[in-house]
Amino acid sequence: MWLQEWVDDVIKAITQAAELGDGVILVAHSQAGLPVRAALEQLAAQVHHVVYLDAAVPENGERGVDLNPPGVARPPDDLDPALWLPPRPVGIDHGFTDPAIAAFVNERLVPTPVGPSLDPVMLTSELAATVPATYVFFSQTPATYPCRLTQTRLQQSGTAYQTLEAGHDAPLTDADDVVDLLLAVN
Repeated sequence: MWLQEWVDDVIKAITQAAELGDGVILVAHSQAGLPVRAALEQLAAQVHHVVYLDAAVPENGERGVDLNPPGVARPPDDLDPALWLPPRPVGIDHGFTDPAIAAFVNERLVPTPVGPSLDPVMLTSELAATVPATYVFFSQTPATYPCRLTQTRLQQSGTAYQTLEAGHDAPLTDADDVVDLLLAVN
């Protein structure tokens, strides 16, 4: 599996949503920052706004494996693109206080392919860079997550972002708060 497969899925979703009118608002959580940002390269004119939720957002030429925050070791250069990381079950330690939601998630967990994280994201579209974006970070996300590099870059550039008091899986564990935030995007 390669990053372009994920990008193609996002492009298909944008195309279908654009047919409904009113502009498309994309929401990218976590690793989805990579394929969403890459898809903007091709369909920026159809996207009204993008919301990055605790997302790793690449710069030109970066790969997912390049997005470790400062102080976190880079993975080895010889990672096998055919490698799949085993799923990590969630529970109370991950903010899943509702056992039913934790069970729902755990029953659907699948391995994560490494291949897409080895593909560089090429960003050359001037139009894609102008799509309005909202960045939201979750306060309880570990400092080792790739979204922390994005947050650091935004701080350094003076770009505004929001913080939600929640863990990395807030779209599941704090869904009402995330929905309120998304409904406020215009």
